[in-house]
Amino acid sequence: MDIIRIPKLDLTAPVLQGIQDAVLNVAVGHLPTSVNPGRPGLSVLAGHDVTWFRHINRLKPGDVIVVQGRTHTYTFHVTHSTVVHVGAPVYNTPGPSIVLEACYPLNALYLTPYRYLVWASLVKETGQRQMPSVPANTQYIPQGIPSAVAAQGLTLATNDLPMGHLTILGQPSATWKQSNAPLNAADATTTLFIAALHIAHANNARWWHQLAPSVPYATIMPLVTGQITKYLSLVNEIENVQGTNLKDTEIRLTVEITGGIAPGIYQVEAATLANSQKITLTAFNLYSP
Repeated sequence: MDIIRIPKLDLTAPVLQGIQDAVLNVAVGHLPTSVNPGRPGLSVLAGHDVTWFRHINRLKPGDVIVVQGRTHTYTFHVTHSTVVHVGAPVYNTPGPSIVLEACYPLNALYLTPYRYLVWASLVKETGQRQMPSVPANTQYIPQGIPSAVAAQGLTLATNDLPMGHLTILGQPSATWKQSNAPLNAADATTTLFIAALHIAHANNARWWHQLAPSVPYATIMPLVTGQITKYLSLVNEIENVQGTNLKDTEIRLTVEITGGIAPGIYQVEAATLANSQKITLTAFNLYSP
């Protein structure tokens, strides 16, 4: 549909019609019930918080937002920003304006009850002859998951996992941080972790060796013989990135395990290594605090 550029954030992102997850996983989404950018009225552009709109809280009044379409380029200046509760009214405007919307906090891996909003008003419209180039998407693929385990459903829609926040370490490029790459890597890491829980519940050593061949099956015995009855912390994730190269990821949480050979409270740490766009589970440890 369009390309959005925010020079202060070194941000370039594609804009697609719609705000469903399928859209927001690969682009900034335009709310179909709002006007198109540049038309009289308010245009709503939504993005997942840990993707393109990760740093929109750094925008100040006067900062530039550019929306480029096939025939016109629209330049907006930021007017103000705020945090609102879901359901708070967002009023239309008589002149052309846009509002950027993302879940708040901006590093949350869960659907939050708050939204960070940035308003901007049109200051210039110019014509152009062709659509600018569209930024590429990044797709990370979890490796080693047996087909029988994948068929059980390994998404957050089918598994109760209290997601927390994402921390990015290393020296990631601004282009990588403000793209779909961080969320996509987090999704792949979460999928591997959920697969590990399913395999432990099934007590299937063959599946485990396929998922994590370098991790002894005995490591997860408390999970194999017992079960998680309570999450005592949120599930936080860490990504280590150099430039545009994802090096590794990690999941950390605290759980209570009942039954089995070793019931108790455990700190769980699961780690992966990334090879290009492929992510493999390489460590899974349970510690008694």
